[in-house]
Amino acid sequence: MKFEILKETEKAVFIKVAEEDKELWIPKSLIKKDGNLSKKAEFRVDLELTNAEKAKIKEKKEKGYKVDLSKKSWESEKCYGFDIEMEFYSSRSEFNKRVRVFVPKSVLEKHNGRVPAFIVDNAIQDEVEDQKQWNNRLWTTNKDDIFTI
Repeated sequence: MKFEILKETEKAVFIKVAEEDKELWIPKSLIKKDGNLSKKAEFRVDLELTNAEKAKIKEKKEKGYKVDLSKKSWESEKCYGFDIEMEFYSSRSEFNKRVRVFVPKSVLEKHNGRVPAFIVDNAIQDEVEDQKQWNNRLWTTNKDDIFTI
């Protein structure tokens, strides 16, 4: 696999694999002495999204999520609440948790009925971080049933 080094630090390199339209950071230890990528590095390249895929995700996140207001769980004068069901798994346990995402009505008006992605993603990420202390590393969510791109 041919690659070009775009940036370099003491321990890592930022490479571009032109034939696959991918750019990523990898540890220098994953580059063989002959200058080729190790099997582990090639595996990381395979897992990496293409630049086009990354751009598409970035664009969608900047636009925000469409929201189905009929799926609101709670409403006040200034805000909607949407319940997202999350499932957490570890080697010892499995459980569900409801996470309520609060979306100010003014935000929906300002963004033409769309919810900025950071509001939804941060609520989910906060819960994921809380669960890491209990070793619940794997999780799923029904977010896409409520918030669509």
